[in-house]
Amino acid sequence: MQVRKTLLILSVALLLAACGSPEQRATEYLDKAQKLYDEGDFVKARIEAQNAAQLEPKNAKARYILALIAEEEKQYQQMFGHLMVAVDSDPSNIEARLKLGTLYFLGQSWDEASTQVDELMKLAPDDARVHLLNARVLIQKEDQAGGLAEIANALKIDPDYVDAILLQSAADAMESIDKGLASLEVAINRLPPDKTRALRELRVIMFAQAKRMSDVEVGLRSLSEDFPDEQSYQIQLAQYYTSQGRVEEADELLKKFTEVDPTDADKQLGYVQFLASQRDAERAEAALKTFIEENPDAGKLRLALGQLYEGSERPDDARKVYAELGKKQPKSPEGMAARNRVAALDIRAGKVDEGRAEIEKILTDAPDDANALLLRSGLRFADGKYDDAIADLRLVLRKEADNNRALLLLAQAYLRKDDLVLAKDTYRRLLEVAPDSPEGLQQLAALYAANKDYADAEALLRKRLEKQPDDLISSGRLVEVLMSQGETVKAEAEARRMMTLTNQSGVGDFSLGRVLATKKDYNAAADAFRKSVAVRDGDPLPLEGLIRSLLAADKKAEAINTLNQQLDAESGQNKLFAKYLLGNIYAQDGDQAKAEKNLEEVVAEKPDSVAAWAALASLDKDRNARIAVYKRGLKEVPGNTELQMLLATEYEQDKRFDDAAVVYEEILKATPAYEPAINNLAALLLDQRTDKASHNRALTLAKALAKTDNPAMLDTLGWAHYRVGQYPEAISVLERVVGKAGSFPIFRYHLGMAYFAAGNTVGAKQELTEAVAKEGDYPGRDEARTTLAKL
Repeated sequence: MQVRKTLLILSVALLLAACGSPEQRATEYLDKAQKLYDEGDFVKARIEAQNAAQLEPKNAKARYILALIAEEEKQYQQMFGHLMVAVDSDPSNIEARLKLGTLYFLGQSWDEASTQVDELMKLAPDDARVHLLNARVLIQKEDQAGGLAEIANALKIDPDYVDAILLQSAADAMESIDKGLASLEVAINRLPPDKTRALRELRVIMFAQAKRMSDVEVGLRSLSEDFPDEQSYQIQLAQYYTSQGRVEEADELLKKFTEVDPTDADKQLGYVQFLASQRDAERAEAALKTFIEENPDAGKLRLALGQLYEGSERPDDARKVYAELGKKQPKSPEGMAARNRVAALDIRAGKVDEGRAEIEKILTDAPDDANALLLRSGLRFADGKYDDAIADLRLVLRKEADNNRALLLLAQAYLRKDDLVLAKDTYRRLLEVAPDSPEGLQQLAALYAANKDYADAEALLRKRLEKQPDDLISSGRLVEVLMSQGETVKAEAEARRMMTLTNQSGVGDFSLGRVLATKKDYNAAADAFRKSVAVRDGDPLPLEGLIRSLLAADKKAEAINTLNQQLDAESGQNKLFAKYLLGNIYAQDGDQAKAEKNLEEVVAEKPDSVAAWAALASLDKDRNARIAVYKRGLKEVPGNTELQMLLATEYEQDKRFDDAAVVYEEILKATPAYEPAINNLAALLLDQRTDKASHNRALTLAKALAKTDNPAMLDTLGWAHYRVGQYPEAISVLERVVGKAGSFPIFRYHLGMAYFAAGNTVGAKQELTEAVAKEGDYPGRDEARTTLAKL
């Protein structure tokens, strides 16, 4: 027994020794990580470094290696995070501080970069790199003298420091190009050839700035000969030839470049891109096909051929190429990209089910494929499945944090869910990643404007217009925002600025017309709208603005004449709208025959025009006649929700509540989430029915309105709670309603009755007094008076 115990203790001791301490194991992981990093195997190096970081989360060396790997993979946010931990854990880590200071500098955070420089000066005052970083920061802070002195210090410490020579030469070139070139020549002649490449590149740039084009050619040719594997030099030389009209030489150069190694797909693609840039699609296609025959396993060539077909509006040919690649290499990066394009093309062609099926197959093979998730999120968004779309987009962003499309669609999904806080936050994230995103700027500005945050909306739009002064959408929205604030002078100034743009095409005239109409300068507004109508054939808005301005200026005859001219115009794209406007003018004049003639012609040619049916119905004072018009409209366009709502409203006003309920039920059968129908049916059941089942049904319906900001709809929900005896819930909702829209007596009546039922007589008296104080009838006014009399 004793022997067994001894052996057991010995075994445990040996096992513990084998495991080692966390520090020892972390060191072993780090040694492996460093070795793998030095060998260029960044994937395995990351795994080993992450293992070390799991054991010691603040291990400076582990974090530094992870930062280096992130730098190689161009994941700069991750790099920054790892460097922050490395410097915090080991403030004396010079290399980490240098890289962190450089990231701050590149991010234009000059003060933070200065902080790192200050610490580095204490740690490594004789390090040329520290002085050069300080020089860059000082120059950006407009301390030119200090920056130049620090460049000199860096070169004094290390005369062969290429980055310092580059910066000194650039500074010399600010005084004189010749001086900058002279500095470069001295360094290039002095240093060994393997250290002069960046200097020679800068020399070519300076030659171009000095318009010494023959020297540009010599420099590029020299670089391309000395670095034959560097494709960029060949391409730049070809671009130079092209800019000089020497297209054949450029063609020959790049074609020869592809012949050096027939298996180098990148060089082959460079040649194809050159041909495409010369608008020679036929030769580009032929070259790609030849390269594919020579290099059949190069998926990127087949992918490029598909993209060429897409760009040439040959989707069927593109799909065929993509499908073949996807079948040949289903799990390669190019094959996955091709399969995604197949799905996208199918969706675009209206074959949504086929596209959806292909996406699911891709995600079976690669559940985190960002392109497939993005496509699926788009379909789910279109289907109204916003939670599912959001889940997909979050997966995309977990893998690609800076994906513009994903951020934009995520913001839009939050907006559709009325989650305004998250929508705004996501739009802001998008603008951090892509500051010039027109959609992000415009949509966030629209969101601000909708919430009456006009100052924020204006700031965003002006920021966009600083970058893109001819962005008509942003300019038009800025005019709207300024008008919403009552800033008509600024709005007019922006509209007039828009009018000077060469691409305005009547949009600026239209915006100016709106501003002038708001200022009640109807004659000037009409002139602006008339200019817009002249160049925006088929756009109904300028025509409507023109007619409204003429009518407001008491120029009815001119308005009618203008509309008749539209009817006589050859293009006639606004003919129907002109007839609609004429019908309305004649209706206001009491000329029912002419009004009816024009409106009947509109609904005959465009039976889905709800506005025309409504105008036609309004011609008759007899409610039954109006009902007949809406019924006729629904025969022409069965299931039209807007016409059904108009019909149901007429039924309610005629006290035909059962008929109205039938129409609302039909709407909800087709579109169960349609809030106006939900609200109206629930309100009808609450106000016109007395049985418990109807009130319970009303509450079930109204619960779908709980997230709305519409006070009338929230009132329906609160009243439903009251009707079924849920008084605390009723009060909670109705207090919000009165807080939003307390001027409506029916809302005060509902809250007063809820207070009364809950025993709050003081609150009930206050609300019911307000409910009966104003003129006007509403369902329950008599009950409000009777109940108030009891208090």
